[in-house]
Amino acid sequence: MAQITITVILVILLQSVSATQDTVFDSGNKVIQNSVQYFNNSINLSNNIGHSEYPHLATYGNNVYVVWIDDTSGKRDIYFKRSTDDGCTFSETLDISNQSGSSLDQHIAVSGNNVYVVWEHIPENNGGIFFVRSTNSGDNFEEIKNLGNNTGFNGYPQIAVSGSNVYLVWHDATHGILFTRSTDNGDNFEEIKNLGNKSGNNGYPQIAVSGSNVYVVWTSNVQEKNGQVFFTRSTDNGDNFKSPIVLGEAKKDEIGTMVFRPQLTLDSKNNVHVVWHSGRIVQHADVKALITDIQYIRSTNGGESFGRILNLSNYSGWSINPQITVSQNNNVYVVWTNNAQEKYGKIFFTKSTNNGDSFEEIKNLGNNTGSSVYPQIAVSGSNVYLVWHDAKHGILFARSTDNGDNFESLSLSNNYFDKSLYPQIAVSQNNNAYVAWANNATGIEEIILKRDTKNNNCTNLNVGNRTKNLYNDTTTDDLKSKKSINIALVDATFTTAAYDKSFYMFYEIYHDADGLANITKYTDLLFSKVVQRDKISSEYQDLVNHLKWLSPNSSVDVLTDEDVHNASSIFANKKTNIYDVIILGHQEYVTQQEYDNLKRFVANGGTLILLNGNVLYNEVNYDEDSKMLTFVKGHGFYYDGKSAQKSTNDTWDERWKDETRRWLGSNYLCCYDSKIVFRNDPFGITHNEEQHITNKKAKILIDYNATKNQKDASIATYLLEYKKGKVIGLGIWTDDKLLKNERFFRLLDSLFFQYVFND
Repeated sequence: MAQITITVILVILLQSVSATQDTVFDSGNKVIQNSVQYFNNSINLSNNIGHSEYPHLATYGNNVYVVWIDDTSGKRDIYFKRSTDDGCTFSETLDISNQSGSSLDQHIAVSGNNVYVVWEHIPENNGGIFFVRSTNSGDNFEEIKNLGNNTGFNGYPQIAVSGSNVYLVWHDATHGILFTRSTDNGDNFEEIKNLGNKSGNNGYPQIAVSGSNVYVVWTSNVQEKNGQVFFTRSTDNGDNFKSPIVLGEAKKDEIGTMVFRPQLTLDSKNNVHVVWHSGRIVQHADVKALITDIQYIRSTNGGESFGRILNLSNYSGWSINPQITVSQNNNVYVVWTNNAQEKYGKIFFTKSTNNGDSFEEIKNLGNNTGSSVYPQIAVSGSNVYLVWHDAKHGILFARSTDNGDNFESLSLSNNYFDKSLYPQIAVSQNNNAYVAWANNATGIEEIILKRDTKNNNCTNLNVGNRTKNLYNDTTTDDLKSKKSINIALVDATFTTAAYDKSFYMFYEIYHDADGLANITKYTDLLFSKVVQRDKISSEYQDLVNHLKWLSPNSSVDVLTDEDVHNASSIFANKKTNIYDVIILGHQEYVTQQEYDNLKRFVANGGTLILLNGNVLYNEVNYDEDSKMLTFVKGHGFYYDGKSAQKSTNDTWDERWKDETRRWLGSNYLCCYDSKIVFRNDPFGITHNEEQHITNKKAKILIDYNATKNQKDASIATYLLEYKKGKVIGLGIWTDDKLLKNERFFRLLDSLFFQYVFND
């Protein structure tokens, strides 16, 4: 009955979105009247009980195609919908991936009756690239093809089509930038080519095609070195590629400068236009900022050579995520987010009327006190279309009918400005504009579409709401939700006490001493009171909130080390597990009882997730009456309650080293003075504290291709089955930045979909 109530409320709220009067703005966000043709009412394409996110659009003739990510079925799949009448009516939803775990980074291309979709899938196979096609305009799709594994959750696949040729490019964590093609409309694909320098540091490839010419651009950001933008081309339909050339790189005196997200487009003269943003860290005292610029370069001879780099933004702030397009009359248009002093994002736009030789003065299209982000651009004739997310007005749409000289804008999402994200835009050959985005007004994301066409009077306006699973031929109007489970996140209260001007002061005092025995001086530092915190850190609160979002029917509790130390908090009748999943953070210090209870939890059938490196490293004693924590063994020291000793070797470094290897699967990879570099770096991480796999039975899910002091180190996200349960270790340090990193949460979600909800 509760589920029916939620669905009714959802429908009512979405109907209210459709019925609300659109608000129209000029480029300075002042209200104007009747300047932009009004869009039709909102269409809810997904309308289900799961999270529907990240839409992508394509058009061909009167057909409109939409793909998005959806987890209604208990997995995160790629869903597809089409319209054959300019977006008036849509077919039933097709689940075109249907894989356990998570699909993401989907892209769609259309040529005639052929519809092609490519995406990345995790967590197994170190990430994989999957492809599927329809030969009947999306009426149904064929079997999925696995084109390549080892993307390292960093594949970012891209697709381009020219006639019967289908071209794919992606990043591979071991080999660099990979390319393959099909010459028979995607029926078969040829042997994969490596376009880069066989380095996993390459990433974010983009591809464009014109006739027999194929162009690919990507970045290389080697850690602690300068970033570069690489380009290569083929003049024979992808048979052969020229040696890559560097389009742009940081100056030698700007160590640490990085390049991001190149975009590539072509014009009717076969000129090549590339744009990206680059930046460097600027620090003074405790103030650190990333200063970035929008860079542009072009080739006027089909990519044989390139001219000078133009700086389009000139350090006007934190300029990021440029988008570029070229009109039929070869005007070049660029839009980006400008976030001055990392505060309020604005949408900046510039154009070139001389094919990129020079650019006009920048226009500020989103001048709000809030943040404007995620700009997208499309062009048709003299019309230039823009869409972006605005923190004050929601999804803003802007159109220029005079080649970008003047713009008028319209809010499409009205009062749900803080709940509308990731807009996408497509313009059809007959100059119809379509905008789709994810709307979270109800707490359950839906894919919303609006259409602005020459004729808005649809005789029928509806959406097929059934979802069909193509690969087991089941269709349902009321899809199942994810499994309800019990989750516990353990706050590292013992480790917090150990760091509280206590144990580490003792370590530092005797750091340079060798083999000392009967140490009695300063041993009072080996005691620390455990103080109950009023609330957990903001990062872990974000994690709790995310888990509640991911699985609304599940319970998410926050425990402490004291709770796990006390077996009654995690076991019923001292035998069975209370929780299905326990998540550890920085549990560097634990008691013998806590250690044993965690091991028994896994043996009983529980799933233990390790967010951080450096866990279960030191033994402490805990007195429940006095709340006093006492150091016992670890970090090369041993304390018997009266005197301490320091070992001459690593005997006491990791307290349960061999036992931990057998059931946990990994051990701490020491130390801060080690030079560790991640050649597969999907999250932008740097060395902090890591676990490395020490049990050969552990299954690597995401390999970070790490080196320690120039030698390979097996740092990976992994799975180890132990008795009835399993351990999932992230391997890397996730506190601080990663618990604010959206892509990291995608990895975490995939682990839940694959190994928790599916059980």
